[in-house]
Parts: sequence; structure tokens; C-alpha cells
Amino acid sequence: MGSPDHIGEVLTSLADLYSAEYAHVRPLPWCEDLNLPLAQVFTNLQLQVRDDRGRFKNTNTIVSLADIYKTKWAAVKRIRVEGPPGIGKSCSCQKLALVWSSGNLGNLGIVFLLEMRHLSGKVKDAIFEQLLPKDIKITPDQLWSIIEDYQHDVLFILDGLDELSQAAREVTDVVDLIQGKILRNCHVLVTSRPYQCVKDLENCHRFYKIVGYSQENSIDFIYNFFGQTSETAAKLVVELTSNTYLSEIVVNPLNNVLICVVWRDNGEKLPSSKAELYEMIVYSIIRRYCSKKDLPFEEDASLLNVEEALRGLGELSWEGLQQDRLQFNIDDITAEYGVHAEDMLNLDLLTRDYSFSLIKRTCYCSFLHKTFQEYFAAYFIGQLVVDESKQREEMEDNKKSNPIS
Repeated sequence: MGSPDHIGEVLTSLADLYSAEYAHVRPLPWCEDLNLPLAQVFTNLQLQVRDDRGRFKNTNTIVSLADIYKTKWAAVKRIRVEGPPGIGKSCSCQKLALVWSSGNLGNLGIVFLLEMRHLSGKVKDAIFEQLLPKDIKITPDQLWSIIEDYQHDVLFILDGLDELSQAAREVTDVVDLIQGKILRNCHVLVTSRPYQCVKDLENCHRFYKIVGYSQENSIDFIYNFFGQTSETAAKLVVELTSNTYLSEIVVNPLNNVLICVVWRDNGEKLPSSKAELYEMIVYSIIRRYCSKKDLPFEEDASLLNVEEALRGLGELSWEGLQQDRLQFNIDDITAEYGVHAEDMLNLDLLTRDYSFSLIKRTCYCSFLHKTFQEYFAAYFIGQLVVDESKQREEMEDNKKSNPIS
């Protein structure tokens, strides 16, 4: 078993990591000037809790995951939290770890925040791969033995179970952890998209659903984004509050950020749909890329290298979703896409992965959010349909110009 000094080193390492990584967030990596305190971006998320009859109802007092562990439900061992894409599940988990690092999370002695998309093996190994420095003086087996002895003091935050790859699922014990088959007295909080991993999560003792921002939260973020006295922010708020569809979109924190960027980068124009919102974001990114590369850019002009890069990203997205894959090896992209790989990697639509594993940081990339991968997969399918339509038109034209006598 590890010595008390070794356990102290683990606690210090985790607290330092969480406070350094999660104090601020860059919601959009290509916006280098957008680096905000985490609490400023995702605050006061509304939660609903499911009662014994399976119905969800609003909670009046619990407004964050941290609050769950400051109430009578702190004794509940396994908690399931669901929410749609971009609603703030990951940032809520990060806030929870940050609260622990500052010593304000009840009586929980140690918190392990593990990202399921990066999981590749056993939980005890993931702790070292994702969270702890290489030169720490305790072994995985020693730490696991201590966790077994002090289960009541341990919280595992498992973020994004729906993003666990099939390959990892075949070798990991994380589902056993969630279901209480191992470490049954540990606290476990697991997040996922709605209707995903239902069988894995059915034995959780408590079930919460993140609803999203209130209108007040959305407005507060907009003023934080543009400045409290900004006329630009005031105009955007008026536009959003007078548009029922858009006011429903911005209850999603990720969409709220994207709306602000689109408003700023596209001459105070707003999208009419979620699909158009993503189109406008991609347009802004391409414009930034062309400016950085000193490439000519006009609204109606098509740049062959950019179009091919977008098509490549679409194909990559589609194949990834088919294979349940969210991470992509940079060397594989370079080998498969050749001359277009550089543009694909440099458009700022693929980012270096934010796993704490140094190997994954160096060798892998991923889309900013799974919703972006899904958007590009849909773009790719759309392009295939367009190509097929063009081919049919060409065949019809050829028949007309060369009729068979």
C-alpha cells in the first residue's frame, strides 16, 4: 500500500490539475481571444430530477452538480446525468472537479474526473493516463488498493459514457464500476446523451437531466461576451428575445457561444436554423483561415483546396461515426488524404485532443464537439447526393446529344 506521503502527492496533483485546466475555458479553440472563467460560461444550469414514477420535474434548489453533494442526496452512491449535445454536461463535470480542488465539496476526500472518449482500458490505468504525472511515486495497483479501502470518500466523475468506443468497452471495467459490481461503495456520477447507454445506467440510484440555460443565463453570457455596456450585446439580446426559434436555440450553452461568434463575425446577421448556424460558423472559420494564409476570399468564390478539405473532413466524420470513433490519428489522416491533409488539419475544425495523456495530445485530433462531427457527416452525405444528381443530369444530357438511332 502507498504511504501517506504518496496519497498526499496524488491529492495535490489532482487539485493542481483541476485548478489549472478548468479555471478558464476556451469554448472555441480558433477564437484565441475568447478565454473565459468557467463559471462565466456555464452557470446556473437548470436540472430536472426523475421521480419514482419515471416523470421529470424541476428542482428548485439544486442548480449545479456540486449542489447535489451538498444536499441530503450526498449519500446517494450512483447518479446518472443526461442532457442533449452542447448543453453543458462536460463543463458541469469540470466545475464539480474545480469545486473539489478548492476544498468545497462536502466530505469527499478524492475526485477522479475521467473522460470516457479517452478511455482505452481499465479504470485504474485511466487514472494514471489521464490525470496523474508520469513521475508520481505510487503505482496503479497501490492507488487502487487505497481506493478499495476508502470507497466512501471517493467520487468518480465519468464524463460522456455515450462516447466510450466499442473497442474500449470490450476491455474496460468502467461499466462494472457504474453498476456497482466493483467498488460498490464509491460515489459515481456519470453523464451521457439522452437515450444512450440506457442498459448500462439503469441501476443508478438517482437520475438527473440537464435542461439548459434560462433566458437570464443566456442574456448574462451575451453581455459577458461583448461587454456589459456594449450596444452590440443589447442589439443581439433584442433580436433573440423577439425571435421565438432562436431564443429556444440559445438555451443550449454551446449554441449560445456560437450565436455570439456568428453575430460578431457576420455583420450582425443571425441564422434562421441550427443547420445555418453551423454553416455560418464554418464560413467564419474559412474566412479566418484564408486571411491567415493570405489566400483570396470572396463570399461567392470557391477555393478548390478548401472545398476538398471540407469534403475530406466530411468523409472522416462519416467514417468515424460509423465506427463509433471520435479521435483520429494525425498520421492516418496524412496518409489517407495526401495533399489535402494539411488543409484539413489547419482549418481549425480539427483540434489537438484535450486528453491529459501526453501521447494522445501529440498524436490525435478530434472535432471541437461531437455535434460538429455530426454536422460534417451530414455535409458529406449531402455532397454525395449532389454528386449523384449531377451525374444523372450529365447522363441525361449525353443521351439527348447522342441519341441512339
